[in-house]
Amino acid sequence: NFNLLGNPYPTAIDIDLFLGNNGNVNEIRLWNHNTPISGGQFNPSDYVIYNLSGGTTPGVTNNIGSSQGFMIRSISGGSVVFNNDYKLIDQNNQFFKSQNLKKNTINKDEKDRIWLTMTDVDLVKDNLLIGFFEESTDELDNQYDSYSGSQAKNISFYSQINEAKMSIQGLGVFSEDKTIELGFDSKISTSITLGISKTEGALKDSNIYLVDNLLGVTHNLKESDYQFEQSTTGNFPNRFTLQFAGAALDVDDVIANNEFIISNEFESLKINSGKAVNNIKVYDLLGRMLIQEKPNKKSFNLETSTIKKGTVLLIEATLENGSIISRKTIKF
Repeated sequence: NFNLLGNPYPTAIDIDLFLGNNGNVNEIRLWNHNTPISGGQFNPSDYVIYNLSGGTTPGVTNNIGSSQGFMIRSISGGSVVFNNDYKLIDQNNQFFKSQNLKKNTINKDEKDRIWLTMTDVDLVKDNLLIGFFEESTDELDNQYDSYSGSQAKNISFYSQINEAKMSIQGLGVFSEDKTIELGFDSKISTSITLGISKTEGALKDSNIYLVDNLLGVTHNLKESDYQFEQSTTGNFPNRFTLQFAGAALDVDDVIANNEFIISNEFESLKINSGKAVNNIKVYDLLGRMLIQEKPNKKSFNLETSTIKKGTVLLIEATLENGSIISRKTIKF
């Protein structure tokens, strides 16, 4: 259940301490008025969700300004306790209203966290936070996991715990063998961009791969955002996997491990292969051959400037050992 509360003190208070002392509160929500009013209606998805993992919007800290109103999601009935220990002296510098957020100068120790953003063609964004903590597990944890709060948007972006859709997911301690299922719900046909808003801690030094399970594409989000055309509406809960295994590999490491990776770049496809590619052909869904080359290289680019944006491409590569690899991607 949701309840509307407010900071009763003339100073800012610490959200983390508030949550730590109120175990019946899973999360708080701060109204950010991010979407312009349309037809006299507010967008109920315009809340920053915050729990002990952090906030869905990068830069939001553990700071509730004096007189700031906020929603709480409770997991059981009972009382909510405020006390003087929550006070943050001389830190009353984060307040949400219809204007921009005040500049925040608080420096806290960084945690192992990543913020991802999905943006549609109208530049409407939906944010997702994933963090790794000693205090949480990979299952559902009170005050570290929060359900998706963006169902009212045309694009709803989320991670998953089993089949539950999450805006914040706190997992156990970070390791490169972890994988996270990502999905989205779409009410419109649109061009979509998926990228990293911010990384902290161990995630700063780790490459981060997005696997498009529909197209069979593996994309390094540290190199560039991932773009795709969404031509149908509906729910797509298993479209992507976020993975870290092999995240530190460079091109030479990719070659040593006999992988075959396709990266979308501006007007080209970059191919990195563990073995030299003797012959490569690119087709569209009608079976028309759009590109045929004999690179005899392990790393090379295919020019795609003459191919229409949004075209699904079928790639067939013959390697130096005679094996044939088939992949699917899309022209950005």
